[in-house]
Amino acid sequence: MVAEDGILEDADVLIEDGLIKDVGRRLPEAAEVLDARGHYVLPGAVDPHVHTTQAGVSLNEPMLDDLEEASRTALLGGATTICAYAQRIPGHDLLEMIDRQVAFGARAAYGDFAINALCLGGDDVVDVVGTGRRALGVRMFKALLAYNSRGLMMEDDQLLRMMRMAATVDATVLVHAENGRVIDCLEHLVRERGDVTDDDLLACAPPELEAEGIVKTAMLARLTGARVLFVHLTSRLGRDALTWARSLPGGERISVETQPHYALLTNQAVQDRGALAKVGPVLKEEADREAVREALANGEISHLSSDHSARDSHVKLAAAHILDAPYGGISGTELLLALAWKLGIHDGLFDVVRLAKLVSTNAAKRYGLYPRKGSIRRGADGDLALVPIEGEPKVISPVNLHMKSDYSLYEGFRSAGFPAFVVKQGRVAVAEGALVSRPHGRYVHA
Repeated sequence: MVAEDGILEDADVLIEDGLIKDVGRRLPEAAEVLDARGHYVLPGAVDPHVHTTQAGVSLNEPMLDDLEEASRTALLGGATTICAYAQRIPGHDLLEMIDRQVAFGARAAYGDFAINALCLGGDDVVDVVGTGRRALGVRMFKALLAYNSRGLMMEDDQLLRMMRMAATVDATVLVHAENGRVIDCLEHLVRERGDVTDDDLLACAPPELEAEGIVKTAMLARLTGARVLFVHLTSRLGRDALTWARSLPGGERISVETQPHYALLTNQAVQDRGALAKVGPVLKEEADREAVREALANGEISHLSSDHSARDSHVKLAAAHILDAPYGGISGTELLLALAWKLGIHDGLFDVVRLAKLVSTNAAKRYGLYPRKGSIRRGADGDLALVPIEGEPKVISPVNLHMKSDYSLYEGFRSAGFPAFVVKQGRVAVAEGALVSRPHGRYVHA
């Protein structure tokens, strides 16, 4: 059964030279046949939000995975394409690092990859967006409105310049919507008080700041005509702000993605696991989790991503208290399809057709990769994920996964959405959870 673009039907898929040649019934017999009866045949998942090291350097605290390792675990989970971040590191500007990520990925990646350029405070955003789009094939440029004390936050005037250039060259601005200066102020007050507790994490980064960041960004997008994609939705207030922003003239240029943890977990995970559950933006309360689930069910959220940023537990737990602990540490790209399955099929938020859109088709469209990616149609890449229709749920645990990290944010959840087979460029790459061939990834861009 094939699911893509709102269609669910019994059909054969013929792949030649890495591309889908035909979709239909009683197609000519191929040299190699994979019997897909009893499976949903989905377009290979597209994970558009993956953080890796670059030249051995990560954004802040040490991460485990480079582009090779992240693409390997992604492939094992059914994600045949990922969008990896590049950012400036000491001694190398952002455009240099995009070149280095592309060169490394072309040698080492297991799946296809695109590059998202993470613009930090101090970057020449006009040059980066203009040159990155025209000369390097980058379509997505990200601004952080948080992490001011870490030197990563983008100021409003810089964001405005970035948006103006993005509108000129048909690029999209990715936005992490919070307020880094207010978060710093709230953290400063807590530190002055002393005796920091895990409760202070959410108190210093409340949902009001997500809503404020969305509203401000929407106003700047309206001024500039830029296309904006919010890379997180975590709260009810954020959802309300997004609904308002989309109601304005030009609101059709605004879209949003989110990650499974905001639909599965709450701040209770921080109470239970401390810094291991510190992600950015932080996990919110039950009403916020329900708002995210409602937005997924109603189609308000375009697609899901992982925010993969693998770390070991000793790195996450090394700080004296939670405000000094690193964000992230999510080993999520291998689990994107399985967690979407848990939300949709197990929890009943959406059906398998909508699932295909959330983990593949819509991300490919938003990131400029469609119809080459995210579709099962003539001319598309022969990348498929086959999930058993009546599969047995598996418990998520580091023991059952292929990641390097020694812990999982999602430990204990169950899902039947792990692919039995993953096809990359027309060849079976994964069978029953094991890598059976070593595909070579390619740099893909709009």
